[in-house]
Amino acid sequence: MLIFFFQVITYLNQFSMGMRSPNAEASRCAILILQQLAENQYCADNLCRLECIDGIKLCMRNQPELIWECAHALRLLLQRQTGELAGQLLSTGMVNFMLELLASPMPNVSRAQAARAEIVDGLKAACLDARYGAEITKILEANPIWSQYKDQRHDLFLPASRTQAITAGSGNSAIAGYLTEGMFSPPPMSTQPPPLNHEDTTP
Repeated sequence: MLIFFFQVITYLNQFSMGMRSPNAEASRCAILILQQLAENQYCADNLCRLECIDGIKLCMRNQPELIWECAHALRLLLQRQTGELAGQLLSTGMVNFMLELLASPMPNVSRAQAARAEIVDGLKAACLDARYGAEITKILEANPIWSQYKDQRHDLFLPASRTQAITAGSGNSAIAGYLTEGMFSPPPMSTQPPPLNHEDTTP
């Protein structure tokens, strides 16, 4: 079991380092794989033990077309409620960077509204951290951008035309919230570790 644990950490650490690669294709592949791994509870718990926030930040900065994928993975990891990741948000300046993204038009992001929802949910999850949550909340509350997003429902992140189509006009905001509930949520998180080849488990 200990050998299996170290194998998993080694593999996950490779993806974490790959996100910081100066090679655009390598970092792109790393974040796309990380996004899938973050949806597995076992992998997410182990990813939270690694220094991965800086790599995610670099991908978001250097490859804006992947901001939704980065924000989705980050939100899943932050919802695991580990102090390590919340601490990394502060040490890397990620909180202010995410606020900057919320304030920007995200012109090169195809799923900009969904990305905003992921960012907001991730920051809200970080605020619940027992050790660093109060400090993160203080930073957020001091920024006027956060006040525009912290109390909004997910359906309000949709473009106006799409929201009107869902609600069939004004006066049906409750219906919009019901129909869009879970729209930005991932599939149910698996609790089983991904299978390894037999040769990988050989001592």
